[in-house]
Amino acid sequence: MHRHRFLTSIGAVTAALFLLVGCGTGNHNKKTAQDSPLRSYIAQVFGDNFYLSDTDLDRGEEEVQNTISSCMASQGFEYTPYIVESTVSSGRLHDGSETLEWVQENGYGYTESNSSGSNYQGDPNEAYASTLPAAEKKAYYYALHGEQSTLVPGNEDTTNKAHEAWVYDWTKSGCHGAARHEHQESSVDPYTDPEYQDLFSKMKALYGQARSAQPVVLAAEEWRGCMADAGYPDLQEPSDALRLVSTRYASARHDGNPAATPDQQEKNSSQPDALKSYEVEVAVADFTCNEKTRLLQTQLEAQFKLEDEFIAKNRARLDAFVAEYRDK
Repeated sequence: MHRHRFLTSIGAVTAALFLLVGCGTGNHNKKTAQDSPLRSYIAQVFGDNFYLSDTDLDRGEEEVQNTISSCMASQGFEYTPYIVESTVSSGRLHDGSETLEWVQENGYGYTESNSSGSNYQGDPNEAYASTLPAAEKKAYYYALHGEQSTLVPGNEDTTNKAHEAWVYDWTKSGCHGAARHEHQESSVDPYTDPEYQDLFSKMKALYGQARSAQPVVLAAEEWRGCMADAGYPDLQEPSDALRLVSTRYASARHDGNPAATPDQQEKNSSQPDALKSYEVEVAVADFTCNEKTRLLQTQLEAQFKLEDEFIAKNRARLDAFVAEYRDK
């Protein structure tokens, strides 16, 4: 299972809109995410899955790190570019690509993804900074993080007053702040364009409208009853089932200690058999209840009907949006 991290700049709109669109079924005779009328428009700008892969993100972070290195060199310091590997996966709701057999083997893919360990070896620049005299070390971190960072020795004020007064200013955040600002400025973010804000708000509202459709409400009630019969009461929707798994996993990692160190967390989750078994049980119940109640199919039917109506009313502006940002 590939790990993905959500592109936050489009999350507020796209996450809500495609939470339903991304829920298909394993039967090719049923509706799937690829049948979405509105998806064909958005995919022209953001691609097929609306996510950035680890490779895409690492490429962007590599550019930032190289810029930091150049910035530090201009101030007389060494800096080794490095990328911190993400080791947290959110798992996935049933999206139509899996069969019951897959779910029985993998659940949501959550435990397996999050128990695979990390290759992170720490910041290589800490070793270099540790060799510097005290005054030069302070200057090093000041150049790297600027006057605003608590990582700069002497700036460790963590009082509530200081915290409340803190406002991020990239011009006062050293080479880190300058590099990330430069990268952000060069990145295209169509969802910040005021010209299309009302259009995006209407797109986001489609999700709530689909959830409120009477057939969806009835199917959701049946799903909740089915899950209660399976031993999982008080769940309102499929995302709650996945949340049961992630909560159980987080609790096991910390072993009741919120202050557990990363090493302790890794040790606590190094025997994932019990966690995986629990995940599979929940996921199979969820999958079975979805098939039985047709909840996802009913959601898609309501969603696609609303999308067709939305496109008919907003086709000219959707075309303008795609034409402006497709090749950027």
